[in-house]
Parts: sequence; C-alpha cells; structure tokens
Amino acid sequence: MTGTEIALLVAIIVLLLILVVLAAAETSLNRISRVKAQAMADSSKSRSGRALIELVEHPQRFINPLLVTVTVLQSAQSFLAARLADQLFGGWWIGVLIVFVINVVLFFVVAESMPKTWAVLQTERAALMTAPFTRFLVSFPPRRLVSRGLIGLTNV
Repeated sequence: MTGTEIALLVAIIVLLLILVVLAAAETSLNRISRVKAQAMADSSKSRSGRALIELVEHPQRFINPLLVTVTVLQSAQSFLAARLADQLFGGWWIGVLIVFVINVVLFFVVAESMPKTWAVLQTERAALMTAPFTRFLVSFPPRRLVSRGLIGLTNV
C-alpha cells in the first residue's frame, strides 16, 4: 500500500470510530429521561453529568446538529472508501464492488448496529460517556451554523 492509500484507510477508520460514538450518543440521549439524567448528573458531579443534563433538557439543540454531522461523516467515509477502492483496484469494477459491499457491512455492523444496541442495553453508561463529546460537537460554531442553514431549508 502507498502512503496515500494508508492515509485514506486511517481516515476511514477514524470516521468510523467517530460514527460509533455518535450512534451510541443518538440512541442513549434519546432514550434517557430528564429525571434520570438529572439524578445521574447530581450523583456524578462530573463534566459528563453536566453535559448530559444540558443535552437532555434541550433535545432540540442536539438532535438535528447530530444528525447533520452523522450524514456528513457517513458521506465522507463512503467517498473515502470509494477513493481507496479506486486506487487499490484501478477502476476495476469487481474490486470496487467488493470494497463497497465490505464498507456497507462494516458500516452497518460496526458504526450503527453494535453501538446502538449497546446504547439500548447500557443507556445510562452510554449517555454519560458520549455526552461531553456530543455537547462539544453540537456547540461548535461552524457546525451549528451549517446545521441551522440546512434545517432552515425545510422552512421554505
């Protein structure tokens, strides 16, 4: 593998890891009640607890920004996988198709099914673990502006 191919593979893996965290966050933050979040925040007295209560008390502030971010990252990851397949197989369609199928299976199992199932089974733990990152992500000003702009298109 060339340096470019290794860089593409590393970027794909990093994006998949971020998508794992976001899938767990989406599921756990939508499943946890405000009362439970407040009790967890009161008992933990940690940054995670404060982030959790802030997100759960205002779900409208995190859900659409989170979904926009997931969509962008999924698209980027798919694009990079296609570029990697093209570089590895030189446009040979069978090779590109094989990478596509592997990517779909990997994405579904690793970045969707597993973290969401874990978040359903371990809602409180998943919510506390993902809350600080999610709060940081949804409060990042450029991402927030893009999210608001895209959501604003639905009001046209």
